[in-house]
Amino acid sequence: MGDSVIESTSQYSIEVMRNNVRMVLNGYEFENPTDEVDYLLQNFDVLKLLPNLVIHLRTTFGSDSKLVLDLLNEGPEWQTLFINVHTKCDWEKSKSFVDTFLDNMFDLFPSVASKLNININPDGV
Repeated sequence: MGDSVIESTSQYSIEVMRNNVRMVLNGYEFENPTDEVDYLLQNFDVLKLLPNLVIHLRTTFGSDSKLVLDLLNEGPEWQTLFINVHTKCDWEKSKSFVDTFLDNMFDLFPSVASKLNININPDGV
């Protein structure tokens, strides 16, 4: 009986943490919420950046842009969280933004640079 109580409490704690992450990241949608949130719980350095990135992305691409987090499993022990931005803008603006974004990530947040990427879909919201 004791083990089931511990399992139940542990599962409850995980769900509380997952819900807290979803609340903090309310400006994003999730492709697969459990996968992305669990990844963020293991990568707090990425999680800390995402709320500020919502503001920056919405300022750059408009408040109606749709931001979707999508975890990509690229191989054993290699996962990357993508921010997919669905917006109406021209290709040149999106390409320029991605290049600058990636340069800044490597310069300012090297520990995050290999864990986070961005994809701009300039064809719609």
